[in-house]
Amino acid sequence: MATVRCYGCNQEGHYKQHCPNRPELTRPAGRPSPAAHCCDAGAPWPEAPEEWWEQLHEADPVQAAADDNRRHHRQAVWINRRPAEGLRDSGATITLVRPHLVPPSDRLQSTVAVRVAGGKVLRLETARVHLDWGNGEKEVRVGLLRQLPAEVLLGNDLGQLISAYSTDAATPVTTRQQSQRHGRGTPNGTQVRSQPKPLRPPKPPRPSRPPNSYRPPRPSRHPKPLGPSRAPRPPSPLTPRRDPIPSLPPVLPSPWSTPETLRHQTQTDPTLQGYRDRAGQGLDGQGKDKVEWEDGLLYRYTVREGAKKKQIPQKQLVVPQGPRQELLRLAHDIPLSGHLGQTKTRHRLARAFYWPRLSNDTRDYCRTCPVCQKAGKAGDHPKAPLRPMPIIQEPFSRVAVDIVGPLPRPSATGKRYILTVVDYATRYPEAVALANIQADTVADALLRVFTRVGFPREILSDQGTQFTAELTQQLWRLCGVKALHSAPYHPQTNGLCERFNGTLKQLIRAFVHENRDWEKYLPHLLFAYREVPQESTGYSPFELLYGRRVRGPLDLVRAQWEGAPEEDGVPVVEYVLKLRERLADLQGFVQENMETAQAQQKAWYDRAACSRSFCVGQKVLVLKPQRQNKLQAAWQGPYKVVTQLGDTTYVVVSCADTRIQRTFHVNMLKAFHERPETVDSICAPAA
Repeated sequence: MATVRCYGCNQEGHYKQHCPNRPELTRPAGRPSPAAHCCDAGAPWPEAPEEWWEQLHEADPVQAAADDNRRHHRQAVWINRRPAEGLRDSGATITLVRPHLVPPSDRLQSTVAVRVAGGKVLRLETARVHLDWGNGEKEVRVGLLRQLPAEVLLGNDLGQLISAYSTDAATPVTTRQQSQRHGRGTPNGTQVRSQPKPLRPPKPPRPSRPPNSYRPPRPSRHPKPLGPSRAPRPPSPLTPRRDPIPSLPPVLPSPWSTPETLRHQTQTDPTLQGYRDRAGQGLDGQGKDKVEWEDGLLYRYTVREGAKKKQIPQKQLVVPQGPRQELLRLAHDIPLSGHLGQTKTRHRLARAFYWPRLSNDTRDYCRTCPVCQKAGKAGDHPKAPLRPMPIIQEPFSRVAVDIVGPLPRPSATGKRYILTVVDYATRYPEAVALANIQADTVADALLRVFTRVGFPREILSDQGTQFTAELTQQLWRLCGVKALHSAPYHPQTNGLCERFNGTLKQLIRAFVHENRDWEKYLPHLLFAYREVPQESTGYSPFELLYGRRVRGPLDLVRAQWEGAPEEDGVPVVEYVLKLRERLADLQGFVQENMETAQAQQKAWYDRAACSRSFCVGQKVLVLKPQRQNKLQAAWQGPYKVVTQLGDTTYVVVSCADTRIQRTFHVNMLKAFHERPETVDSICAPAA
């Protein structure tokens, strides 16, 4: 007589369908049955102890009915190389973990807003953990919440939740080597099938290689069967995928996908109480719309008579509070919606649906969209009002320095850079050709300039390495000079020197076609700039510095034509007294001219300006001044404001790495609007 043998556990005495070791017949350890802990459904939630929240949640008639489906969504996961029980939740937009699984060293300083059951928004701690749910180990950012139906709640932020650790997968034959390693062989050495143990995760996979160092698997003549202790290797990018296409999740999560659930929510939603009272009473007081009951659902009929824009009347389904966030996501986030603006998103929704505060919810959803905020234009925020620089009256008490180059055509001596120095009081420029822009070369050139005009009290520059090097800072300390630096990517702070750089490059560009050695004629070009009046002061730099007009080529021609006799010399004392009087008069005239010019500049600049400020701790986005391509996002972040320097300068730090602090002008920043994360009602209510 043949012996009955099970094909699942290879034991005698029963068939596979009656095997006690089947995965679907074995409940996870520590998981009570839904009917084992039933209690009074009318007991208030706050009176229940914390350890009973999960059981009370299961005892609810709706949730208890859904518990059978919940088992099929359970899977084994690894968190920080430790086994844990995971639960796939298609309604959650963020992955949540119980706090006892995360050590304090992995926790972040940032928090995340999460909407739990009942619509309540909680502020949860976040952590960065190594999570493996069957698709390879990855570093993800998760929220920490104790009241979870499983140790790890897998959200949609992980992408496709197709696990290689599924308990429903067929178990291959265990080899002799695997049996010896795992201790699953029989005493006589007979090889048996591996014993299926539900929710028993395999050994932790090896650390994943960096994305850029992918190595395709080596071909094998005798491939080994894939055991449960190893995750499948990623397919080669050169070979087509042969695995079946995974089924897509439903458009709406299971609690909202059935018409019965929608009817129940429509009849019990407190936000629709006014529309339920209006149902069947005809047009409202303004004669714009009416509400009717149809098959247990509320419908809103719009009447567009007398409107400015002629539109066809619409029949809109009144939506309860539950599925609104998912409808907003479908109307804005998916490729068929295209991340359009607030108006177009609202029009798309209003074609079929309606609920109270539809316009406000659409505006808030589009305003808090992370993709739209980062992909926006560089000029989608108003610039801050102009703050004029202080007017300096003493020559060479404050100077501005900058570097021009590298120039495409070197001079005869091989120099490609120009060091420019401009005085704030007289607008008198200096320029020195340089072979390189190392700190010692720049410091030597500045010393040569200061030996002719004197050492300034303040010097303004950008944050280039040649100006922030230790050698340059030591030179400023020895000379008693106060160093001022402009904010990164904000050249308007050093606008005087930047504007002179543009004029100097234009002069060289027009002159270099006739004379290739631009360094030889650089003093001539500086003389041409110093001789003519400056727009803001109304006087030439020569006249403000020397107190007199300097004779130029045109003066020589006039003297040659007139043939006037030379004037008698003036005594030195009398000349000095007259020079002082003239310089004093010039300072008064320059002060008035500068105030008038700055007032005009501010009036023109502030036409589209708006005062903006940020608070310490507020999250902001930083503008990318240089993008690699046109498809790259214009904004990066979010960053957190650490401190404020002045009225328009802020110090920010990245939310991902708080070790590096950066300084930006307010025009390089815009506020980051954070959207509360949504968690499905499978989570228990908070205390």
